[in-house]
Amino acid sequence: MPDTPTPRRTRTRARILAGAEPLLREHGLRKVTVDDLCAAAGVSRRTFYQHFESREALASEVIGIIVQDASGPIIANLESRRPAAELIPKHFRLIAELAYPRVSARFFADVDAELPAASRLIAETRRRMIDGLVAVIHRGQREGSIQPGLNPEALGKIINAIVEMVISPAFALANDLSMAQIGETLSALLLRGLLVSEPAAADRRRTRRKR
Repeated sequence: MPDTPTPRRTRTRARILAGAEPLLREHGLRKVTVDDLCAAAGVSRRTFYQHFESREALASEVIGIIVQDASGPIIANLESRRPAAELIPKHFRLIAELAYPRVSARFFADVDAELPAASRLIAETRRRMIDGLVAVIHRGQREGSIQPGLNPEALGKIINAIVEMVISPAFALANDLSMAQIGETLSALLLRGLLVSEPAAADRRRTRRKR
């Protein structure tokens, strides 16, 4: 394999990756063969192995692409200086739009079992997003848009535990649910509990202005 990829090699590699993602999402890693991946991309086995040493190497790169594509806008939103009352609903909307359509319980269960480095990447990215959410909750409390009685650090730990135990491949498969169904339900519950009502938020803003 040459050190400097040619445009043709780059296009072929991208085609293999693009063909692999929906296959892995639908069937998982264990049930997808190299022949399946070659057929989806329209390449030979020889071409496949010129770009990837194994199915596992390909799947790890697919995970990296999904994590990068989804986490970039999500973390950028959390690091924005816009009001927390805007950032938190957008946070959950971005997860629903960018992450859930590209993941499946079957694929992620296989990742957890067979690709420890990719599994660690997912866990590390999740922790970074939760840390960002905790910071936004702190700011929202100062702005008066987040329930003042909540402990942001405790909430962050609880959210992380829920994600690990409930928004997980094992839980989804055991209960015949998609990860999107679980995540979107929990997101709706969290939003209702985090944000104060609009009249209450308006009262807080008026009180601050009088001071």
